[in-house]
Amino acid sequence: MILRKNIKLTRLIAICLPLVIGASSFGAIKIFSLASQQQKEEEQKQAAQSKAIETPTPSEPAKKQDSCVNKEDLDPKLKEEINKLYSKTLSEFHALEQLKKAMDFQNKKEYGAALKIYKELIKKHPSTYLSAESYFQCGKIYIAKADYNDAFKAFDEIIKTYPDYPNFNAVIAEQFHVASLLMQGKKPRLFGIFPGIFKDYDSAINYFEGVAKNAPYSEFAPKALIFKAELAEKHGKKEDAIDALDRVVNDYAHTEDAADAYLRLADLHASLVQGAEYDQGATREAISYYEDFITLYKNDPRTSRAEAGLKKMREIYSNSRLLIGDYFYYRRNNKHAALIFYKDAISVAPEAATTDTARSRIQSIKDGIEPPKSFIDRLFGRPKDDTVKDFIDEAKLEQLANEKFSTTGEKQTTPGSFAKQTETDLKTPDSKFVEEPKAPEGKKYSSLIETPKPSRKAKKN
Repeated sequence: MILRKNIKLTRLIAICLPLVIGASSFGAIKIFSLASQQQKEEEQKQAAQSKAIETPTPSEPAKKQDSCVNKEDLDPKLKEEINKLYSKTLSEFHALEQLKKAMDFQNKKEYGAALKIYKELIKKHPSTYLSAESYFQCGKIYIAKADYNDAFKAFDEIIKTYPDYPNFNAVIAEQFHVASLLMQGKKPRLFGIFPGIFKDYDSAINYFEGVAKNAPYSEFAPKALIFKAELAEKHGKKEDAIDALDRVVNDYAHTEDAADAYLRLADLHASLVQGAEYDQGATREAISYYEDFITLYKNDPRTSRAEAGLKKMREIYSNSRLLIGDYFYYRRNNKHAALIFYKDAISVAPEAATTDTARSRIQSIKDGIEPPKSFIDRLFGRPKDDTVKDFIDEAKLEQLANEKFSTTGEKQTTPGSFAKQTETDLKTPDSKFVEEPKAPEGKKYSSLIETPKPSRKAKKN
């Protein structure tokens, strides 16, 4: 019985054992294959994640960022900066919408509503491009309302506060436009509401000066100075006009406005000349600028007018030298000084009517003819005929007499050598100042030879 049971058990094990072994082998293979497949899927997933971090697609930035970065793991300060940046972006987006809305009001000429929005943008966004653009649009509205003072101030605020504003040239152009409107006689409105009563040329002069200072290297600068000079001259501010034109000549000689500046300067100085009896500083300046204009701009159609002005100024200056010569000849009995001024009168304007008089005076001095005595001369006698020695500082002469410069540049003292050389120079006929002894009665004076003054060279461009 027991043997039968053992035989049956042995048969059952023999039958089941291969099945158990096969099943276990298949399970192991299955488990291994599943594990391999799961590992491959994880590797592919990690590769996809690393690729998403390196080159995220623009279509799903938020999703891939969430798969790579956990917001809860961020530093609190970084979270705060992100929130601020996000808020700022939203604020600027809202401000752009407000700017567009203000421009719509401006185009519809609803200036009050537009100005209100622009001023709010300036207050809320003081350091952004939106504020600079708001100032610019405010300036244009003020021009439309004839409120020129506020318009110029608005543009000036852009230049001072926002030097990197991209439309800088447009700002300068608008400032020039404001000054030009006032120059044309436009009357500014009071508070931008009430009609203007008075013209404001003084502000126009100041605004043109402001344009030249705000943009000294722009094309508007020389024109602004020319217009400033024109306005200043019309309203009796000739010194301001001369200053503006002088800056054009010196700083903008390469521009077309330089020719106009030269001629205007000559005319201005000529207008300051009061006559031959007065100071001739303005006359000399006028002669200089007329000569410069004729030399530098030979083909300019205004050359004939400059030549006429130059001739007139030379005649006045020649007459002035004649009057001074008469003073020394008749009043001071200084024939040497008189000869200098008489000859100067001839050289300045050889074709002037005064030259004949000057020549006759020179001939009288050469012939030894004394001028008629005045009442004072009869009472106190004639003044002493001054010589060159009377005008030399004896102390200075003595000091220089002890100094001599060698070829090496070192001073050497040789007493008396300088004085002897000076006396020789003074008696040399080619010297400008010549000492002449008093001529005996009835004899002629020798002619005084004076070195001619070189004419002033024209200013270069």
